[in-house]
Amino acid sequence: MNRKYGDSPWSVAELCKMYTRQLKGASKKSGRTSADLEDETYWEVLYSQYMWLCKLKHPTIPSALHDAFSVSLTGAEYIIMAAPDTRTEDLPSKAFILTVTTLRIKEAIDSLALAIELDYESPNVISWKKRFDSIVTNLDKAVDPIMKMPLPFDYKGHILTKMTRQRQV
Repeated sequence: MNRKYGDSPWSVAELCKMYTRQLKGASKKSGRTSADLEDETYWEVLYSQYMWLCKLKHPTIPSALHDAFSVSLTGAEYIIMAAPDTRTEDLPSKAFILTVTTLRIKEAIDSLALAIELDYESPNVISWKKRFDSIVTNLDKAVDPIMKMPLPFDYKGHILTKMTRQRQV
């Protein structure tokens, strides 16, 4: 085992590249190609999502600064207590977590369907697949209004200044 990467002999970037190759292979096998997968940098999207989520679990100074006033009563003090972050500016973080989770679950279900060789010609499967494929569209409709506000920090852990946030909108 390579301790540099934890218990895995592969780095996170290598795992993202392998996963992208698997998704491309499954996509070609099923005859359904995705524009995202045709982009050679799709693995970087997965990697940046992973890294952003890591900043929540293992905070950097910018992500900790964002969280520091989540339970403040006036915004001028720092209180240590267990409470959810109910600030409006934290909504994009919550939406991003739900989006990434939903998309990875959808990919896992897609992979399972291919592995068990689901009969895509069956009327029941066709009906299910139509509803299943609407997840991404419906997710976009639900999350887009929330994501008009930028995330509080980027996947490298850098805090996004007001100027950076304004450029993103």
